[in-house]
Amino acid sequence: MTLADRPADGLLAEVLAHVGADRRVRAAVLSGSLADPAARRDRFQDVDLLLVVDDVDAFRTDVAWPRRFGEPAIVQRPDEMPAAPPRTDGGFTVMTLYRDDRRLDATFVPRSAMVGFRHDGPSVVLFDRDGLVPAPGAADAARFAPRPPTLADFEACCNEFWWVAPYVAKGLARGALAYARLHLDHVLRGELLRALGWAVQVADDRHRGIGKHGRDLRQAVDEPTWRAFEATFADADLGRSWAALWAMADLFHEAATRAAARYGFAYPEEDERHVRAHLARVQARTVSGEAPERPAGAVRTTLATSRDAVGVTCRPAEPDDLVAIAVLDPDARPGSERAARLAAWHAAGDLLVAETTDGVAGYAALEHDFFGRDFLALLVVAPDRRRRGVGRTLVRSVEGRCRGPRLFTSTNASNVPMQRLLARAGYRRSGVVDDLDPGDPEIVYSRSLASSAGDRPASVPARG
Repeated sequence: MTLADRPADGLLAEVLAHVGADRRVRAAVLSGSLADPAARRDRFQDVDLLLVVDDVDAFRTDVAWPRRFGEPAIVQRPDEMPAAPPRTDGGFTVMTLYRDDRRLDATFVPRSAMVGFRHDGPSVVLFDRDGLVPAPGAADAARFAPRPPTLADFEACCNEFWWVAPYVAKGLARGALAYARLHLDHVLRGELLRALGWAVQVADDRHRGIGKHGRDLRQAVDEPTWRAFEATFADADLGRSWAALWAMADLFHEAATRAAARYGFAYPEEDERHVRAHLARVQARTVSGEAPERPAGAVRTTLATSRDAVGVTCRPAEPDDLVAIAVLDPDARPGSERAARLAAWHAAGDLLVAETTDGVAGYAALEHDFFGRDFLALLVVAPDRRRRGVGRTLVRSVEGRCRGPRLFTSTNASNVPMQRLLARAGYRRSGVVDDLDPGDPEIVYSRSLASSAGDRPASVPARG
C-alpha cells in the first residue's frame, strides 16, 4: 500500500511538521488505529492526536487552525455541543473532515492534564519536549482489549435483549417502522454485538475481539456465523423486519449460551421461551397486511451445540391443523398462494405436522414429482419451538413417507440455517440452480434412504 493509498500517513506528517515547529505545543501523542501495529491499514483511517500545549485558550479561539492542513468539508467541536458533559482536564477537541476525505481529530490539553494521565489504548509519543507524558505501557495498549464478562454484565445483556425484543414486535405490529427499527437496529443489535464479542473470546482467548461497534466482526467469526449476522439486517419491508428480528434472536441465543457455558453462567432459558412465545403471538395477530417472512427450519450457527428432540411427535395433518399452521406461518394465511398449496398437500396426504406439549410446532410437505423423485418441498418451524429437534424430527418423518430410495430437497444459498440442518441430517449437495432468485442460488440436496430405515419414525406409516 503506497502513501497515496494511506492518506492518513500524509496528513500525520503534515500535522507533525507544523506542531513540531510550534513551540507552544510541548508534546504530541498519536492514538487510535494508526498507533496500533496490529490494526488493519486502509485509506479510511483517521489521525487521532493529543497535543499538550501551554495555552489551551489560544488554540480554542483559533478557529482557522484546522485549515492549515486543507479545506474542511465539515468541522465539529464536540465539547461545545449542548448535551456535551463538562470536561475535567481543561482541554477541548476539534474534529475535521477535509474535502480530500482525510480526517484529523485533535485534542488540546494543558500541562496539568498529564498528572495521573492514562493512555487511551495503543499510543505513540511522537515528541515530548519536557518529559510530561507518561510512557505508554502494555496495560495501556490492552485497555480496550476484550475482557471476560462479569455475571452482572451477562445477566444485564440477556435481560435487556429479551426485554426490548417485544418493543420491536409491538412496533412492527402497529406498522410503526421507525419505532420498531430503532429498537431492533440500535438496542438489540448492541446487545447482540456484546454477546458475539464474548462468543469470539470463547473461541480464542487471545483474540483481539470484534472491534468498536463490531467493526472487525467479519474477520472474527466464521462464514456461517457471518451469514447469520447478515440475516439480522432488513430493508423497510415489515415482513423482512420480522425475519430480521427472528434472525437476531436466534443468533443472540447461540452467542450468549456459548458464553454462558464457558464462564459458568446460567442462561435465562425461561425468559427466552416466554418472550419468543409472545413475539410469535404478536406476529400472528399482525393486521398490517404485510406477509412476515422468517427462515424455515431450526436457525443455528457453528456457535451452537446439538440438542436431541424431546417430546416431539409427527403425524399427518388434519383439517383443523391448517388453522394452527396459519398462526405459526403468516405466509400461510387464508387466501394466500401457500394456503392453496397446503390444501393440496393435505388432500394428497403429504402434509405432516410436528407437535409438542404446546401444540403444533411446525410442518413439512412432501411431493413426488421432482423428476419422478420424492422431494421435501417445505419445512417450517414456529420461532418459539426452535432448537428442540422439531426440524430434524420432521425431516425424518418425511423420509418415512417416501416412495423411492432417495429424498431430494433444496434451499437458497442464503439460508445457512437450513443448510446446517440438512448437513446434520446426513444430506449432501447434489447441485446448484442459478437464476431462480437473482443473486441467491438454489442448492439441491439429497439423501439415500436405503441404508437409513432405522432412522425413520415408526409412528408415521407410509402411504398405501
